[in-house]
Amino acid sequence: MTSKIFDLEVLKSTPHHQAMSEIVDLLCHRTGNVNRDFFQAEVAYFLGLIPSAMRVSIDSPERGKIPVNIFSIALATSGFGKGHSVSLMEDMISDFRESFVQKVFPFIAEKSIYDLATEISAAKSGDQAAE
Repeated sequence: MTSKIFDLEVLKSTPHHQAMSEIVDLLCHRTGNVNRDFFQAEVAYFLGLIPSAMRVSIDSPERGKIPVNIFSIALATSGFGKGHSVSLMEDMISDFRESFVQKVFPFIAEKSIYDLATEISAAKSGDQAAE
């Protein structure tokens, strides 16, 4: 006898967030394709890129802190709209990406360098400024 870890019917019957549904609707309209499954996976991937780039983690009661990450394989037949939809998604998140790279990333990198220097100097019993 095998026990189910989770019920897939719950996942199938749970509606997606309204913003995700609207983006999927846009992609379906712009590519002329009515099959939403591929675009739902693609939108989930691109929306997962944002928090994973910011090193966000989820505090899970069962497993502790889990970093946000997403893996996806986008497979569809030729002419499905893969390239066009990816371009549209990249355009949608381009403002965030530019802002993150120009403003947020340097701030986080500076803090990380300071923290790393502190750890190395503590391990070596040396000078933090030298590290």
